[in-house]
Amino acid sequence: MTSNSDIRTVRNWMKRAALCAAASFLLALAPVARGQSQKQEERQDDDHAYGYSYMRISVAGHAITNFVREKKYAGWLTVENVMFTPQAPSADSTKEAESNPNETPEQVWAREGWKALDHFPPSSRIGPGRLNLGSGDDGTFDPMIDAQKRGAVIPSAELALYTIDGNHYLGRFKIRAIRVLSIEPIQASACPMDDITLSFQSITKE
Repeated sequence: MTSNSDIRTVRNWMKRAALCAAASFLLALAPVARGQSQKQEERQDDDHAYGYSYMRISVAGHAITNFVREKKYAGWLTVENVMFTPQAPSADSTKEAESNPNETPEQVWAREGWKALDHFPPSSRIGPGRLNLGSGDDGTFDPMIDAQKRGAVIPSAELALYTIDGNHYLGRFKIRAIRVLSIEPIQASACPMDDITLSFQSITKE
């Protein structure tokens, strides 16, 4: 049987590792790049070139954040590769996965309905369902881990979404009634990264 962890890892770890390595490399080169043109410097400092989005989420009064280079998102959580599915897999889907051990992770992912959030439906509201995203953990995830253990409901969060490739702003989303389903380290990542799965009651595009 292919686990959800395997599916997410196979689909995402290579891209997340590359994004992390690229960002770290550019940071190391920053002093050297000072002599280049202003346009080039702005490009190197552009997080969105690497597909980052931003989530504003607090757990029990603790803002969950990490290293954010763009000032207007100070206090937010940098995330990437945001995926959603409108509902959890059915019991029949689970049985099918168990009875078909040769099913590829990509086939399981597609059957469970995961898709990029930039394909948000025109209705501008979906729910309930699940979100999956990657994020670097710089030691601030403890309140989320505690919320997962307690099954606590996080009332709401905001997501400023950008395309995975390039600096293209897609809009701001309001996420309501959130539960943390899993936080799993991505072992193959070039820096500390977690694969996070959340359930939600609704997502509305503002």
